[in-house]
Amino acid sequence: MTLEERIHLEIPMSRYMQVSVVSGNSQCVELRVPLAPNVNHEGTAFGGSVSSLALLSCWSLMNLILEELPDFKFDYVVVQDSTMDYVTPIETDFSSVATPVASVERFKTTLTKHGRARLSMAAEVFSSNQVCATLSARFVAQRSR
Repeated sequence: MTLEERIHLEIPMSRYMQVSVVSGNSQCVELRVPLAPNVNHEGTAFGGSVSSLALLSCWSLMNLILEELPDFKFDYVVVQDSTMDYVTPIETDFSSVATPVASVERFKTTLTKHGRARLSMAAEVFSSNQVCATLSARFVAQRSR
């Protein structure tokens, strides 16, 4: 299953947003959406779509990181907390690029040792080559027992 298929299967609203994967590996994920299904009453991107795309890019990154671990079975992968900053209105199609801001190796070690770990990530939302919003988030994964 491709990352895009997984996103659409596990996060159904992503189909309505028309999320597509531009690129993805365990160090960086870029997702993109067209403006039309994500527009608000002002003709700019709906804030909920902007934050959802940023969170989806981080969620996707977390899942790609977890795939690198042996016995890839987890009870859950969820966002614990997040902060979104909207810099400028988005008037065209937009994308989100997620990267880890904490040590992925430390996250993997903690998860392997304790069965649960947190990873801080960041996402930048771009439109017309300009950063329009930023997200700081912390995700939690728990290994199946």
